Amino acid sequence: MLQIITTQALAACRLSAWILIVLYFQVCTSGVRAQELAAERLYGWDFRAEDDANLDQWPDGWQRRRDRQHPGFIKIGLAPRNAAEDLLAREAQFTLARIDHAWHTGRWDGNYIPEVIPKAVAQKMDRYVFNNCVTIQMDGSAAELISPKFPLEAEYAYSMSAEVAAQALGGHRAYIELQLLDEQEQIVGTLTTPPISGSTDWQFVETEVSRKLDPALTWGRLHIKVEPNENLVFTGEAFFDSIYVYRLPRLSLTTPLTHHLARPGEAFQVSCAAMGITNLASKVAFELRDWQGKLVREEAIDLLGLPSQPAPETSKPADPSTKSHLVAKLKNAINGVAHWDLKIDEPGLYSVQVRLGSGRGEFRQRKILVGVLDPKPLRGGPFGWSIPEFGATVQPEDVPKLVEQFGAGVFKFPVWFDYADIHSADNLVSMVEQLQNLGVICVGRFDRPPPTQLHVFGDGPEANFALSVFRNPELWVPHVEPVLTRMGLKMNWFQLGADDDLSFMSHPDLTAGLTEIRRHMQAYSQDLSLALAWTWVDPLPQDGEPAWNAISYQATPPLSAEELATYAQSVQRKNSVWININPLSRSDYSLPERVKDLVERMIVVKQTNLMAAFVNDPFNSEDGLFDEQRNLTEMLIPWYSLVASIGEAEFIGSISMPNGSQNYAFDSAEGGVMILWNESPTSEGLYLGKQVTAIDVWGRNVEVVEVQTESGRQEQRIEVGTMPIIVRGVNADVIRWRQSFEVKITNLASTIAIEQALPFELSNTFPQAVSGTLRLYSPTLLPKGNFQLPIQLMAQATEEKEFTISVRSDASAGTHRLRFDFDIVTDIPHQFSVYREIALGTGDVIFSWRAMRNQDSFITLEWEVLNNTPEAVSFDCKVFPAGLPYSRFQVVQAMPGTTTRKLNLPIPQGNEGEIWIRCEEIGTGRILNYRVQPP
Repeated sequence: MLQIITTQALAACRLSAWILIVLYFQVCTSGVRAQELAAERLYGWDFRAEDDANLDQWPDGWQRRRDRQHPGFIKIGLAPRNAAEDLLAREAQFTLARIDHAWHTGRWDGNYIPEVIPKAVAQKMDRYVFNNCVTIQMDGSAAELISPKFPLEAEYAYSMSAEVAAQALGGHRAYIELQLLDEQEQIVGTLTTPPISGSTDWQFVETEVSRKLDPALTWGRLHIKVEPNENLVFTGEAFFDSIYVYRLPRLSLTTPLTHHLARPGEAFQVSCAAMGITNLASKVAFELRDWQGKLVREEAIDLLGLPSQPAPETSKPADPSTKSHLVAKLKNAINGVAHWDLKIDEPGLYSVQVRLGSGRGEFRQRKILVGVLDPKPLRGGPFGWSIPEFGATVQPEDVPKLVEQFGAGVFKFPVWFDYADIHSADNLVSMVEQLQNLGVICVGRFDRPPPTQLHVFGDGPEANFALSVFRNPELWVPHVEPVLTRMGLKMNWFQLGADDDLSFMSHPDLTAGLTEIRRHMQAYSQDLSLALAWTWVDPLPQDGEPAWNAISYQATPPLSAEELATYAQSVQRKNSVWININPLSRSDYSLPERVKDLVERMIVVKQTNLMAAFVNDPFNSEDGLFDEQRNLTEMLIPWYSLVASIGEAEFIGSISMPNGSQNYAFDSAEGGVMILWNESPTSEGLYLGKQVTAIDVWGRNVEVVEVQTESGRQEQRIEVGTMPIIVRGVNADVIRWRQSFEVKITNLASTIAIEQALPFELSNTFPQAVSGTLRLYSPTLLPKGNFQLPIQLMAQATEEKEFTISVRSDASAGTHRLRFDFDIVTDIPHQFSVYREIALGTGDVIFSWRAMRNQDSFITLEWEVLNNTPEAVSFDCKVFPAGLPYSRFQVVQAMPGTTTRKLNLPIPQGNEGEIWIRCEEIGTGRILNYRVQPP
């Protein structure tokens, strides 16, 4: 038989063989990708010949969407992924048919032309060689292709992958959506691939794994979509291929910890339950990571399986066209559980993640948050919560303990109950009594009437707005009176409308309207205080005495700390301002951004002395403190740390720190607190108090190192980064002293050998008299010497003093740092430093310098003089390169404004010493020194 295969046949074989080898390799590699998903491929569409039985270039069973947005003129169909390869493969197909003919007849016939490609050859070519895809040629509008529905089982998780490409698709975005449907084909979930646009080569895309277990899940359906974006480009092509739906084991992580919070050193357990596992030897790989994602601990735990049982066959009548696309069927599925014992000593936010499987079959599918915190009862000050409704997540009886543990100084809740519901009224009264015993201000919100009373106020959503509800006293008074009679004796704050109900803003005469409402309500609550919602950008009515006691300002999106400070400063009655202080959305911002923003806004609340700042709906996972199951979110521990530190503290202000860290100081009965951070990591060294400790916002200890300075003074050194640090044990009197200390001038004259006065004012912020000494240091500005003054001040006294100084002959013009070292005694000794800045030179003439290397042996010194005087100025300048002879040039008659010149200096490569430039004003003797670092 081998002798029959001629040279021509061998050549034809080579032509066909390389195609088969290449395509076989592609098939193998695509299999590896699926294996890496550790999922069972359930359905698949490769758009081969078997997907187009009637050869109409349309995938069998798929339908296109037709409406005004999805017109029929857009071309959709099956086409080769590579037209040239497809043509070559079809030519090779005939050669393979001749080889098949020779194999069966025993002779080679080079002129043989098959009438029909043998079935075996056609099947192998379609499976391994021909490579079609769905092609959509856009011409404006949108396009959508919908697959037949296929059965799914709710016990499992699902994902979908595909290969996609685009050509000049600038005005559209293309993606695939897996819709999860119930028995009536209503959507219960969607999984979407990342969209592509523009010109994109073939790439692999995949969806997330479905997380939520929905018992109603019955069907799945694929939607290939191409939708317009904002770009005014109408044409382009999108390509889709190799669409696979995967079935995965469904995992769940649980812990018995209340709120998922453990105390430091407390032993607890995390359990991973798995449904639909096929490997009886499966292990669960647990990982413990910190808030930054760094691995803290890991361990592989055997999965303890329950008795195996075959997967039930579905009785759902699948679409016949999906039958051939059912790739696999789950066998011998088991359920199992693995338990991980944990004990974490360091406070903070952690995540427990799991990977299931072994080797290349591993995949990460589940994560839960666990916090380590030792909560102690605390008061929230102006920081509070607003509960939209009571229900499955939280009930009135749950609130007092939550508030006591996690801090809410003000609590807002829906107060409008059905007067026939005695049980609800009793629960609310009990809750209010317990909260008031904790020092919490309670605010009852009249937002939505009880269901039994809705008909009284009309139909439609507008009928429930506060403006509509409280328009007619004959309607609302009989229904509000029982609530006020019961609750008005316990509390006096009430809000009209929900937190986002801005309907009163459209009241034609707000003052008169609220006055009328107040008159009726005060019949049942004598000390009534009313609040209503408003926006920052709309002015309040100014006609007479306000009829409200507080305004709950709303902003969407949330104001930044800077914006909040600006708006808050513009309000005259800050003690009547309520704001929303919800964390930023977890979907739109990173965790560091969310934490820092919350810290900054909480500081502004204390800075501006606002009355209340609420987290609206604290029990939601998107921007709340707890999730819907009352477990912690990422923001609970930072909230707790801030409320515990500054909730009831008084804002003092900020001080100048050696390395410029941003800081905010507070004073309270428990001692002084400082919150600080820096845009760039740095080390701050200064005296803050006798017993200083520090934590980060997660409650983890931050090292505070006690160091001794060159002058023998004790101070603390703290490593400061971009995330806020909370320093405790700060001496508030020292902070106030630093703040009150004032240097009375901003500039020193740059004249040599002339003594100058440096006046300053200091105030005694200690409750006792002080005595001691003050020393002044500035190595870059002052010559070595003993600049020292005695200090003696009575309590709360203020005094002006001055140092007599002379400036160093080589001191550079510009800003210098002054360090004032205080060594004083009250009832105990205190040693601390105060930092200030002063400018050398009056600023009427300013030089700017820039050094650029233009050759190995030359540097170009470009200088600019800004003359702010009305007269021309002239300077005699000397340039002193390190280790080289000096050069000299003159600035002659530099007119008012800016003058720019260049000077070439012979400074060889490798000379890295700084260049000292000394300019003496001709006629006055004024000296301006500058230092420039060579490139």
